[in-house]
Amino acid sequence: MEEANLDPHKTELLATFSNLTGADDDNALHILEAHLWDLNAAVNFHLEHGTGPISSPTRPSDSAAAGSPNPIVIDGEEEEEEEEEGEEDSTGPPQECAPALASSGPEMEFEQGTARLFGQRDIPTAAGVGRPGRDAGLPDLPEGINTEEARMLEAAMFGTAYTGPIPDFSAPRPPSYSSVAAAAADPQLEEQRILRDEQDAAYQASLMADQQRAREEKEKQRAAREQQILEARCKEDEQEAYRLLIEDKRRRVAEEPPPNQDGAIQVQVRLPDGSRMSRAFMPSDPLARLFDFVDVALADRSGGSPDIKPATYTLGMQFPKRVFAEDQTGTLDSNGLNHKQEALFLQPK
Repeated sequence: MEEANLDPHKTELLATFSNLTGADDDNALHILEAHLWDLNAAVNFHLEHGTGPISSPTRPSDSAAAGSPNPIVIDGEEEEEEEEEGEEDSTGPPQECAPALASSGPEMEFEQGTARLFGQRDIPTAAGVGRPGRDAGLPDLPEGINTEEARMLEAAMFGTAYTGPIPDFSAPRPPSYSSVAAAAADPQLEEQRILRDEQDAAYQASLMADQQRAREEKEKQRAAREQQILEARCKEDEQEAYRLLIEDKRRRVAEEPPPNQDGAIQVQVRLPDGSRMSRAFMPSDPLARLFDFVDVALADRSGGSPDIKPATYTLGMQFPKRVFAEDQTGTLDSNGLNHKQEALFLQPK
């Protein structure tokens, strides 16, 4: 035996092979050397073919590339002897299982060998479950794995071609019932959901309040602009009406008579600021002409925008104390203004 000349790694592989298969050291050494010290390939060969002669060892690289151990080709006579021994073995599988086992290929041989090695005689693949292309349904799958994904994984494990439809892995997967139920039953998740709902409601309420305030502010600004426009238009209308009124009063005021004309009355009006204005009238002039004169004089002094507007004042007399209004009828003479000089004062209403 050459075991004494082996390095520690090969010695460990030899001991492991012997423990797993029960083979003696010579056969174990022979099989391991034939398979280039590939423990998996050597164990598979021993489980499939026993200690028969080896005509074509399998390289580890070929076995890894195939995805599963390949069966070792043996001589025709040895194969016939093994078939005869299989028929004589009373512990072998029943005859009705032969077609299924024959169609299983090298994967079935690997699985049955593994079962004999570890004492697991009933495994899913041996029963026809989990094989690509099978008619029976798959067993319960982990969450997030559908049937076609399981078939693809199974085909990759056994090194066979997958011929089914390709699942759409980019499509969103609906949550499983168990995950939804677990999430619903988790008190912490429920508290987080309630807190999130409360925060969303508070945010929506705050957002609606802000929007309402913005609408009210916008409405207030619009109303202010409209009020300014209205006031400006009213002011323009008022100024235009005042201008037309002054022009009409100016036309009504007749040409001033000479001061030395017989019967002429010199009327002097004192304004609130202390200034005075005077003009000659005839006793037969209407009292309203006196007010027309005052209004025109105030407009000319202020440039068309006097502080005292028509119909906003009265004219008074100290001795005797009398007050005259613009809407008062009669002439100067009929209202007692018939002296050669009359002194009046303007009093705002």
